[in-house]
Amino acid sequence: MSVQEQLNDLVNRFYDDYFSYNPTEGRYAGFHRYLGKIPDFSYENIMGFLKRLRFYELEAERLGEENLSLQDSADLAQLTQAVKYERFGLLQLRWWAEDPMAYEFHLDVSTYLKRNYDTITVRAQHTADHLKAIPHFLDQQKFNLQSPLPKINLTTTIEMYKGYRDFYREDVLQYFSEIEEDSILLDLEQSVIRATKALDIFIKYMEEILLPESTDTFAIGRFNYIDMLRHGERVEIELDKLLRIGEEDLSRNSLMFEELAQEFMPGKSVQEVMAEVAKDHPQADSLISDTEEMLEAIRDFIIEKDLVTIPSEVRINVEETPSFYRWAFAMCDTPGPYEKSATESFYYVTNVLDEWPDKKKEEWLTKFDYATLDGVSVHEAYPGHYVHYLHTLSAPSKVSKLAGAYSFWEGWAHYSEEMMLDEGWHEGEARYRLAQLSEALLRDCRFICSIKMHTQKMTVEEAKDFLMENALMAETPAQKEAERGTFDPGYLNYTLGKLMILKLREDWKAQEGDVFSVKRFHDTLLSFGAPPVPLVRQLMLTDDDGKIL
Repeated sequence: MSVQEQLNDLVNRFYDDYFSYNPTEGRYAGFHRYLGKIPDFSYENIMGFLKRLRFYELEAERLGEENLSLQDSADLAQLTQAVKYERFGLLQLRWWAEDPMAYEFHLDVSTYLKRNYDTITVRAQHTADHLKAIPHFLDQQKFNLQSPLPKINLTTTIEMYKGYRDFYREDVLQYFSEIEEDSILLDLEQSVIRATKALDIFIKYMEEILLPESTDTFAIGRFNYIDMLRHGERVEIELDKLLRIGEEDLSRNSLMFEELAQEFMPGKSVQEVMAEVAKDHPQADSLISDTEEMLEAIRDFIIEKDLVTIPSEVRINVEETPSFYRWAFAMCDTPGPYEKSATESFYYVTNVLDEWPDKKKEEWLTKFDYATLDGVSVHEAYPGHYVHYLHTLSAPSKVSKLAGAYSFWEGWAHYSEEMMLDEGWHEGEARYRLAQLSEALLRDCRFICSIKMHTQKMTVEEAKDFLMENALMAETPAQKEAERGTFDPGYLNYTLGKLMILKLREDWKAQEGDVFSVKRFHDTLLSFGAPPVPLVRQLMLTDDDGKIL
């Protein structure tokens, strides 16, 4: 075989193996042969996959000595990174033994409800097959987890598992209730009963056995943090230097926010300013239609200013958030890059519930003030996640369609919020810049708290106070953000990715000179999929000096 054929063979063998080991990821990628299946996470199967990963790594190292094209070299680098990151998770983070939350998304059956990839009867059968596997899956989780576990991680997992249990009981059967085939409906009902009973037993085990033994320890530690950045984002910067970069960005954004707030409402506190901004919001009955109109206006501005190619005329569907996703404020839900049937994408916006009292409804809707909703829509849809997804469909290889970096996905969407205003969107309207800076302050605080919580012994309480002071958050959301940092140390990647993209843009502009254009930069950047930004630098810059920030 030629070198390129060897690379393609390695890529295909790795992903076939990976998706067989973790069919949930194969299903999310759009491969229908994994529908109705969940992983076998027995200790033996996990260790067997770990051994095979080492062989893939050795094969990749050998191919790295061959003469490859620039794109093939990038694919090999991304594949190698994916393999190393999997090994890092299994060997160093030991998620299978120490992170109960790592199992939760395999319980999700919403794919079968929300995506019309086949008849409702077929989707009901896939749901039943999935639910039948859950009792054994929970037995494997019980065997693997090693007490003591981090308390916040465990309590969050208990809340999530209760949500899945209630969703199975209340939503799944209701959704499929109109199926005419009695045998399939009966099979589904029995599968729901067995799955919910197994969840009840496992929740009781977590509450009565694991929770009393849990601890406040959660940090992954300095060396694991360094490896998380190295294997996940190809970022190798001394942590003290990285922390200073985050603190400098926080100071810069704080100063801009305070100055603009005083211009907008002289003599008022920043809390009073943001309360004033929050007053201008949609009503419950117009939230979806207002969001649709907002998306069209944003999309038209992007086209008018020639900021980035929007590869499809197909619009993202704006809908109220389904019951099983109501934990989210708003979210973009796209199909996998290999999905050929259910290709629609959704932008979910979480509206009020009819049974809420009027005061609670008003409090909730203030979170959707037009300035904030505009920034969220830029992040989630145009030109953020949805446009990024559309570009990924034409990425040059299987690896570039399937692999990706947290810092690219979220960095691009976060970068888009700032870039749109810089390019003239809502020019002269201070409330929109205030909303954007408010989000930037939150992401800066995540960046700083992540590093300090996992490498410098910052407590959850200290992180909460830091968020309240520097991101101007109320106590309850600040507490939630601090708690998220304990089990998602990668949430620094919003700011990290944005800063790396800004630095790449500056360097590429210097390289291109008079022929530079914002649109060509964005189109070129998105054409590669979602590789780590340091790898994109090698693809875009003729002379990369390695200075990513």
